[in-house]
Amino acid sequence: MRANFVRNGSCVDFADAAISNAAMGFMLSGYLDTGHELTDINGTVVPLYGLNNVVAQVPLFGPLLAGGHNEGLFAGNFRVAGKLSSPVVSVNPLSAVAPGFLRKLFSAGGGPDTFADGVQAAPMER
Repeated sequence: MRANFVRNGSCVDFADAAISNAAMGFMLSGYLDTGHELTDINGTVVPLYGLNNVVAQVPLFGPLLAGGHNEGLFAGNFRVAGKLSSPVVSVNPLSAVAPGFLRKLFSAGGGPDTFADGVQAAPMER
């Protein structure tokens, strides 16, 4: 696991977090605030990471097809947001079939306050 993070009181903001082994990979960014019981995490899950990530390592075509160094040819975007006791989990199935450079456009959140199904998230105070 690798992550860039900043802790401020009960809140941990992180970016470019990567967790991987040969079977599965995750790329995450967002925050976790245990003091206010809130979270907002956007991420990408890469199944069969060891095999799926080989494409990302090919110069020139790898970043276009896979989306980046830690991603893969097949991956799906997700978002976990809301209260820690009952977070809203959304997954964008279109991101699983999109090439890497388009996958960013199909992010599960679609923006900071919109879920994949178009539902607006309630503003979260931190």
